[in-house]
Amino acid sequence: MEIGNIPEEQTIPTLMMSRYYNSRGQERVPYRYAEFFEISVYLESSGTLYINDHPYTLHRGDVRFIRPGTKLRSIGEYSCYSFWFRFGKENNEYSAALIDKILPFFSCGEEIIADASNTVSLFAADRVGSKLKMNMMFLRLLYKCYSFSVKSQIQSPAVQTCIAYLREHFSEQITLEHLGTLTGYVPLHVLRIFKAETGETPHDYLCNLRMTYARNLLLNTDGTISEVASKCGFQSSSHFQTLFKQKFGITPGKYRKSAEGYDL
Repeated sequence: MEIGNIPEEQTIPTLMMSRYYNSRGQERVPYRYAEFFEISVYLESSGTLYINDHPYTLHRGDVRFIRPGTKLRSIGEYSCYSFWFRFGKENNEYSAALIDKILPFFSCGEEIIADASNTVSLFAADRVGSKLKMNMMFLRLLYKCYSFSVKSQIQSPAVQTCIAYLREHFSEQITLEHLGTLTGYVPLHVLRIFKAETGETPHDYLCNLRMTYARNLLLNTDGTISEVASKCGFQSSSHFQTLFKQKFGITPGKYRKSAEGYDL
């Protein structure tokens, strides 16, 4: 297999396959070697993934980024959105500054799940413009993999602890005092370091997590607006609807009624 270098402006992937996969009842080989680049976005907090024999416990919102030749196996039950893609010629491995910074395994939380779901849906669509929109969505997903990988490498242990807790418990009521107890810092210091390293306050980060999860539920479930609000940690349906419209410019109901959703 040849290895070539590509500049950032030519880092355009060819998406060869995308699908939703559920391991329940599926026959799985003991291990395999990846033939192409792969991204998988996990939807459940269960199962264990092995990348080159290194174990990773799976949680909802985790992402694996695989290069050709990587050894893979998994145990337990899980579900995920998966994408196979390449750069340039088939069976050639390409290297780029952006791609090289993406970690093999990291967590994006709810933010990346909606993008993955939309990309899978567009892959199977045959309407004019669907493939162009799919490529746009996949490029955005690829950039998020880069962005989250870089952030995870520069964040302090305290901020990583806060982020992991917020992603795991976003539907609960969380205070700065609670985050302070988790990290051993006073609440004001937690606020300062979190804002300095992420560009957001813990409250803003939590709200964005909830909104991202809410969008996913609105598009992929039949739950009522009140049920969606409750599952996402909002104190009331009216409060959720007000915040949703402030952030996206439309109500949750109108967002759901759109066949393809709004490009928010």
